[in-house]
This record gives sequence, C-alpha cells and structure tokens, in this order.
Amino acid sequence: MATYQQGVIVDGITSTLGLAQRITKRNAAQIVEAKDENGAVAAVTQINPTRDVSFEFIYDTAQTIPDLSAARTTPVVFAYDDDGVSGTGATENYIVVDTEDVEENEGYRKVNLNCRRYLENGVPA
Repeated sequence: MATYQQGVIVDGITSTLGLAQRITKRNAAQIVEAKDENGAVAAVTQINPTRDVSFEFIYDTAQTIPDLSAARTTPVVFAYDDDGVSGTGATENYIVVDTEDVEENEGYRKVNLNCRRYLENGVPA
C-alpha cells in the first residue's frame, strides 16, 4: 500500500528564516555535446552534477535574510539535511544562489531562498 506525505518535513532545516511552507529539490547536470562534421550530436556526457533546493518561508522578522549584495571569497551558505529527518543524515551547506523577499496585502511576508550544492566534489564544504 502506498504511503503519502502531507505537509513540509522541516526536521532537516538547520538554518531557518521562519515557518517553512515549501521545499523543492531538483537534481541536474551540465550536458557536454560532441558534434560530428554535419553538426549533429554524436556523443554526450553529463558533468558537474548539482542539487538545487528552494525554500519558501513565512518570514520571521527577527531573522536576517542572507545578504548577497557583495562579491565574497567565502560563499553565503544555508545548512540543510536533505534526508528530511534531523540527526539521521549529514547536514550539508548549500550555496545561496538568490533570495526573494515578498510582501503582499493579503498574506504574510515571505522569503524564498534558492540554494545549490555541487555533488561531485561536495562544494561548498
């Protein structure tokens, strides 16, 4: 018999900006193509596998939204244990790719974070 999950599992979120409303996980890889003399794809390789995780929070204004306004040698990271159960997996750092601060008349202020982890070499450490 199938088992279905209701709601967002928040146990794996070790950094927080408020009440988690949505978590979206996406795995991807960069595709490298080799073309023949006619320009048709003759071979492909997948490199640089990544996991992107997007978080949507109802914002707790006592928290600080990550500041991405300046270039830095140490990336801004967000800690997350993506097996969904705190303490059972490894908490890993994800690079914060972008943030979105949403204010609206009918609802709470929300913050969205889009984060990425490069899987092949475990970056960021």
